[in-house]
Amino acid sequence: MSPLFVVLPIALGIIAVGGHLGAVGILPRNPVAGVRVPATMRSDAAWRAGHAASRLPAVVGLLVTGAAAVFASHGDDGTAAKVLEVVAALAALAWVLIAASRAASRA
Repeated sequence: MSPLFVVLPIALGIIAVGGHLGAVGILPRNPVAGVRVPATMRSDAAWRAGHAASRLPAVVGLLVTGAAAVFASHGDDGTAAKVLEVVAALAALAWVLIAASRAASRA
């Protein structure tokens, strides 16, 4: 199994944890960690709202990429599962950014 297919679920897990920490105020607005789109960086309220909205997409992406990684590691060559994992990770990341930006803009 390629290391990329292990890293993708781990990265989405980190994003999910960061989203939760940002939403509950443990991870304050900062220039290093978290969903740092212009809308979330405007205020602390926007930061919390954006991170709260990013939790669901990150968890769904984590579950889908994790499942695809398991399927990719079994069977013949698992090409379809590998493609699904990459597509799911990219889609989840896009969903995280869009959801966070929209929620932060409304805050």
